[in-house]
Amino acid sequence: MYDFTNIIDRHKTNSTKWREADIIPLWIADMDFSFPEVVKKSLLSLIEEGVLGYAYLPDTCYHSVVNFYNKNYSTKLEAGNVIFTTGVIASLGAALNTFCQPGEEVLFLTPCYNTFYSVVEKMGLKVITSELDYKDGQYNINYKDFAQKLSRPNLRAFVLCNPHNPTGHIWSIEDLKKINTLCRERNILVIADEIHGPITLPNLKYECSLNYIENVIVLASPSKPFNMAGLKIGFSLCYNKNINARLSLAYNRFNIASPNSFAIQLLPTLYNDCQDWLIELSQAIKHNYELTLKYIESNGLKIKVSYGGGTYLLWLDVSYYSNDSLKLSKFLKEKYKVFVSEGSKYLGNGHNFLRVNIATNEKTLLMGLERIKNGLLAYKNYKS
Repeated sequence: MYDFTNIIDRHKTNSTKWREADIIPLWIADMDFSFPEVVKKSLLSLIEEGVLGYAYLPDTCYHSVVNFYNKNYSTKLEAGNVIFTTGVIASLGAALNTFCQPGEEVLFLTPCYNTFYSVVEKMGLKVITSELDYKDGQYNINYKDFAQKLSRPNLRAFVLCNPHNPTGHIWSIEDLKKINTLCRERNILVIADEIHGPITLPNLKYECSLNYIENVIVLASPSKPFNMAGLKIGFSLCYNKNINARLSLAYNRFNIASPNSFAIQLLPTLYNDCQDWLIELSQAIKHNYELTLKYIESNGLKIKVSYGGGTYLLWLDVSYYSNDSLKLSKFLKEKYKVFVSEGSKYLGNGHNFLRVNIATNEKTLLMGLERIKNGLLAYKNYKS
């Protein structure tokens, strides 16, 4: 059994999330749960050696990732299909720079994780969007619009987020097969960010794109599922040897091919010895999700919760209170001391939404929900 109820004071740890002392932070995708004891022991064993020199990536790193994905997601990976980097975002930039020419276009299903857009623009590329259909709290791909956008003459790549951030939607096998068909017909490269893949509600399971999309580049990392963002390690998974050869050159050219000693030390421990921790994490997320639903209902809040069961991020439809989530989020932070992410930065219909991180202890979550409630009621009256 692991403790997902412990309150950890992170104010003195240089935590980005907890940087502001008087704010309840429910924004950035960073959990407040302590990692397993076996991870601490592995880390301490490295520190106790007293030397932190240059480290190479041993076979155990490759084998641990291969075994984890083959066992849990029915992939057919071999060590040669895995390339390590310093993180998913850095990998995305290097991949886009390699397979796209300046001025070409990259497609996203919106609302979508906003950092992707800045990566595209920094590479001299253009962001193209296809807005997801939203009905009864659920999102689905508008395949007519998606196909039209894929057919644009300058479109070169499609970036899939699976599970989807910020909606938590887990793409079905049918969706992945349709995406494969449409992209293959148009010779569009698919890059799939699947960093949140291992985080789902207990009765759900994400499907790895490798099984359904030809020549897809899957980007992942232990940082989200094991709460290790500070490790700065990621990897790409791809079956295509030619693509991998070009990626390897790109990662080296961008100087992102060498994870640090701590990351190399811990990665095999995380993927080999922490499966039970992930199972209990899933239960903890379910508890907090149900707690949030109960709180919203019992307090009569006019909030629709859109959550597809993936990630630990809830997507709250607050259109009853405001259709300007940027102004609303600023109001909540400044006046009610609760920090949530404005949905507008994710584009699409995000102007009606707030993104809330529920991966924290129950006390903090309830305090945050109380502040959100009071802030929403005050904002509604303020507007009136």
